[in-house]
Amino acid sequence: MENGHHTLKLVAKTTAAIGVEAAYVINNGGKGMLEIENETYTMNEDSDLAVKIKRVGGTTGEITAKLEPNPGSAIQKHFNTELISTVQFANGESEKVISPAAHANRVPTTDGDVYFTLELSSSSPVIGLASSAKVTILDDDAITRDSLNTLITESEGLKEHFYSEGWTAFAAALASAKTVAANENATDTQIKNAYSTLYAAKEALVVRTQYTTDDRFQFPWKTGTSATLEAEFATTITEACGDTQWRCEVNSENWASNGKYINSLNKTNTGTDKVEYAYNAKNQVHITWLQLIVVETPIMEINLHGQKQTIRLRQEI
Repeated sequence: MENGHHTLKLVAKTTAAIGVEAAYVINNGGKGMLEIENETYTMNEDSDLAVKIKRVGGTTGEITAKLEPNPGSAIQKHFNTELISTVQFANGESEKVISPAAHANRVPTTDGDVYFTLELSSSSPVIGLASSAKVTILDDDAITRDSLNTLITESEGLKEHFYSEGWTAFAAALASAKTVAANENATDTQIKNAYSTLYAAKEALVVRTQYTTDDRFQFPWKTGTSATLEAEFATTITEACGDTQWRCEVNSENWASNGKYINSLNKTNTGTDKVEYAYNAKNQVHITWLQLIVVETPIMEINLHGQKQTIRLRQEI
C-alpha cells in the first residue's frame, strides 16, 4: 500500500465473534512482501515442481529471498534437498514463477505418499504470512487403475455447495480422470497424471464456512435447475431472545445435512431471532420455511413455539 491512511475491514468467516488484539504493520518503503501462491502442492515421483511467488503490498525497488525445501515425512531419498532457489524481484515486478522449485526422486518402494515443505526466507522484512507450503509426493507404485477409481468414487461424493473455491478446476479434473479410467488402453503415465491432477484439485478445494458479500448463495435461474442452501452458512445469526435452552445458533448432529443445523428461531417479548444470507438473484426473493421445504431438501430444524417465522435472505447487489 502507498503511504497514507488506509481502512482495514475485518470479515468474520464463521458465526463466532471476532476481535483484534494487535495489528502488524510493515514499513519497508513500498517494497511489499513475498508470499507463496498456494498452501499445498502435489507432484509425482521423478518430476519437477514450478511454484509462483507473489509480491503483495508494493513493488518498489529490488528484493531478494530464498526458497528452500525442508523435510517432513519425506526424507533425503525422496526429494532433492539441495535445490535452493534464489528469488529476485526487480523494481515493478509483482510475481515470478520458480521452476524447478522442487524435484521429487523416483523411489521404487511403497513408502506411500510423503510430504516436505517449501519455505521462503530473507534477511530483509519482506516475507508475508504465506511463507510456507506443503508439498505431497505421490507414491508412483501405489497409483494404479484401482486407486484412480477409488479416488474418483470419493470425489463423486463431494458436493459443490460445501466449497467456496476450487470447484471448477476440481470438476474438470474429475471429468478428465473418469475419461482416463474408462479407457481400457490408458497408459500407466496417463493414469498417474489423472490421479495426481484430481488429487491436487481435491486438496485445493476451500471449505465454505458461511455466505458473505464476496461469496453469495446463488439462486438458480434456469428452468429445471436447483440449488441447496445450507443453514449453517448463514451470513449473520442474531440471537435476540436471550433463551439459554433454545438459542438461535449452529449445532452439530449426525442426521443433519453437512452435520450441522440451526437451532432454533424464536420470537419472544424480548426480541426476534434472525438468520440472514447474502445472495444473488435476478428477482427479489422472500422465502418462508415452509416454502423452503417444498423447494429444497430440508436442511434446518426450527423450534417455532407456535410462532410462524420467516427466514429472510439478504440481497446486496
